[in-house]
Amino acid sequence: MWQQILDLPVIVQGALGSGLFWLAFEIGRRVINITVDLIGKINKNTHRELLTYEALYHSRCMHERGTSEDIAEHVMSIFAALRRFLVAMIYVCLGLASAAWIGELAIIAYLISVFNLFLALRALKIVWGSGMTREEHMKNYVALMESVRQNA
Repeated sequence: MWQQILDLPVIVQGALGSGLFWLAFEIGRRVINITVDLIGKINKNTHRELLTYEALYHSRCMHERGTSEDIAEHVMSIFAALRRFLVAMIYVCLGLASAAWIGELAIIAYLISVFNLFLALRALKIVWGSGMTREEHMKNYVALMESVRQNA
Protein backbone atom coordinates (compact mmCIF):
# COMPACT_ATOMS: atom_id res chain seq x y z
CA MET A 1 0.00 0.00 0.00
CA TRP A 2 2.82 2.43 0.87
CA GLN A 3 4.49 1.69 -2.44
CA GLN A 4 1.31 2.53 -4.32
CA ILE A 5 1.15 5.89 -2.53
CA LEU A 6 4.83 6.55 -3.21
CA ASP A 7 4.28 5.79 -6.90
CA LEU A 8 1.67 8.55 -7.18
CA PRO A 9 2.70 12.00 -8.45
CA VAL A 10 4.08 14.35 -5.80
CA ILE A 11 1.09 16.69 -6.07
CA VAL A 12 -1.31 13.83 -5.32
CA GLN A 13 0.85 12.73 -2.38
CA GLY A 14 0.71 16.29 -1.05
CA ALA A 15 -3.06 16.39 -1.43
CA LEU A 16 -3.39 13.04 0.37
CA GLY A 17 -1.12 14.26 3.16
CA SER A 18 -3.08 17.49 3.52
CA GLY A 19 -6.36 15.60 3.60
CA LEU A 20 -5.03 13.20 6.21
CA PHE A 21 -3.77 16.10 8.34
CA TRP A 22 -7.14 17.88 8.06
CA LEU A 23 -8.99 14.70 9.04
CA ALA A 24 -6.73 14.13 12.05
CA PHE A 25 -7.09 17.78 13.07
CA GLU A 26 -10.89 17.72 12.84
CA ILE A 27 -11.21 14.45 14.74
CA GLY A 28 -8.76 15.68 17.38
CA ARG A 29 -10.57 19.01 17.72
CA ARG A 30 -13.94 17.35 18.18
CA VAL A 31 -12.61 14.82 20.69
CA ILE A 32 -10.82 17.54 22.65
CA ASN A 33 -13.90 19.79 22.62
CA ILE A 34 -16.06 16.97 23.97
CA THR A 35 -13.43 16.18 26.60
CA VAL A 36 -13.07 19.83 27.60
CA ASP A 37 -16.82 20.21 27.91
CA LEU A 38 -16.97 17.12 30.13
CA ILE A 39 -14.10 18.40 32.27
CA GLY A 40 -15.84 21.78 32.40
CA LYS A 41 -18.88 20.13 33.94
CA ILE A 42 -16.69 18.59 36.65
CA ASN A 43 -14.08 21.29 37.27
CA LYS A 44 -15.35 24.76 38.19
CA ASN A 45 -12.15 26.56 37.09
CA THR A 46 -12.16 24.94 33.65
CA HIS A 47 -15.84 25.78 33.25
CA ARG A 48 -15.17 29.43 34.12
CA GLU A 49 -12.23 29.53 31.70
CA LEU A 50 -14.33 28.12 28.85
CA LEU A 51 -17.10 30.65 29.55
CA THR A 52 -14.49 33.42 29.50
CA TYR A 53 -13.14 32.24 26.13
CA GLU A 54 -16.65 32.26 24.68
CA ALA A 55 -17.37 35.69 26.18
CA LEU A 56 -14.14 37.05 24.66
CA TYR A 57 -15.24 35.74 21.26
CA HIS A 58 -18.61 37.51 21.49
CA SER A 59 -16.94 40.67 22.78
CA ARG A 60 -14.55 40.69 19.81
CA CYS A 61 -17.47 40.29 17.42
CA MET A 62 -19.56 43.13 18.83
CA HIS A 63 -16.92 45.86 18.49
CA GLU A 64 -16.15 47.82 15.34
CA ARG A 65 -12.97 46.62 13.65
CA GLY A 66 -9.88 48.65 14.47
CA THR A 67 -11.26 50.40 17.56
CA SER A 68 -9.35 50.36 20.82
CA GLU A 69 -11.95 47.98 22.33
CA ASP A 70 -11.54 45.58 19.41
CA ILE A 71 -7.77 45.63 19.71
CA ALA A 72 -7.94 45.13 23.50
CA GLU A 73 -10.24 42.11 23.10
CA HIS A 74 -7.93 40.57 20.52
CA VAL A 75 -4.92 41.12 22.79
CA MET A 76 -6.75 39.48 25.71
CA SER A 77 -7.59 36.48 23.51
CA ILE A 78 -3.98 36.22 22.36
CA PHE A 79 -2.75 36.32 25.96
CA ALA A 80 -5.24 33.60 26.95
CA ALA A 81 -4.05 31.43 24.07
CA LEU A 82 -0.41 32.20 24.82
CA ARG A 83 -0.88 31.03 28.41
CA ARG A 84 -2.19 27.67 27.20
CA PHE A 85 0.56 27.48 24.58
CA LEU A 86 3.24 27.98 27.23
CA VAL A 87 1.69 25.28 29.41
CA ALA A 88 1.76 22.97 26.37
CA MET A 89 5.44 23.71 25.75
CA ILE A 90 6.25 23.03 29.41
CA TYR A 91 4.62 19.60 29.08
CA VAL A 92 6.58 18.92 25.89
CA CYS A 93 9.80 19.77 27.73
CA LEU A 94 8.79 17.58 30.66
CA GLY A 95 7.99 14.74 28.28
CA LEU A 96 11.33 15.06 26.51
CA ALA A 97 13.27 15.34 29.76
CA SER A 98 11.54 12.41 31.42
CA ALA A 99 11.47 10.11 28.39
CA ALA A 100 14.81 8.58 29.39
CA TRP A 101 13.43 7.58 32.81
CA ILE A 102 9.82 6.70 32.16
CA GLY A 103 10.05 5.63 28.52
CA GLU A 104 6.71 5.20 26.82
CA LEU A 105 4.82 6.93 29.65
CA ALA A 106 6.21 10.24 28.38
CA ILE A 107 3.36 10.15 25.87
CA ILE A 108 1.08 11.28 28.71
CA ALA A 109 2.93 14.62 28.81
CA TYR A 110 2.62 14.90 25.03
CA LEU A 111 -1.13 14.22 25.16
CA ILE A 112 -1.56 16.87 27.84
CA SER A 113 0.40 19.21 25.58
CA VAL A 114 -1.91 18.52 22.63
CA PHE A 115 -4.90 19.06 24.91
CA ASN A 116 -3.54 22.49 25.91
CA LEU A 117 -2.81 23.41 22.29
CA PHE A 118 -6.43 22.73 21.37
CA LEU A 119 -7.51 24.88 24.32
CA ALA A 120 -5.28 27.65 22.97
CA LEU A 121 -7.10 27.34 19.65
CA ARG A 122 -10.40 27.54 21.47
CA ALA A 123 -9.29 30.81 23.11
CA LEU A 124 -8.56 32.22 19.64
CA LYS A 125 -11.89 31.15 18.18
CA ILE A 126 -12.16 32.75 14.76
CA VAL A 127 -15.38 32.49 12.79
CA TRP A 128 -15.78 34.28 9.50
CA GLY A 129 -19.34 35.45 9.10
CA SER A 130 -21.02 33.95 12.15
CA GLY A 131 -24.39 35.16 10.89
CA MET A 132 -25.09 36.87 14.21
CA THR A 133 -25.78 40.57 14.61
CA ARG A 134 -23.89 42.78 17.03
CA GLU A 135 -26.95 42.83 19.28
CA GLU A 136 -27.00 39.02 19.43
CA HIS A 137 -23.29 38.99 20.26
CA MET A 138 -23.97 41.58 22.96
CA LYS A 139 -26.77 39.46 24.49
CA ASN A 140 -24.57 36.36 24.47
CA TYR A 141 -21.67 38.31 25.97
CA VAL A 142 -23.80 39.67 28.81
CA ALA A 143 -25.26 36.23 29.54
CA LEU A 144 -21.83 34.59 29.52
CA MET A 145 -20.29 37.24 31.76
CA GLU A 146 -23.16 36.77 34.20
CA SER A 147 -22.43 33.04 34.21
CA VAL A 148 -18.74 33.75 34.83
CA ARG A 149 -19.64 35.99 37.78
CA GLN A 150 -21.97 33.35 39.23
CA ASN A 151 -19.26 30.68 38.94
CA ALA A 152 -16.61 32.87 40.57
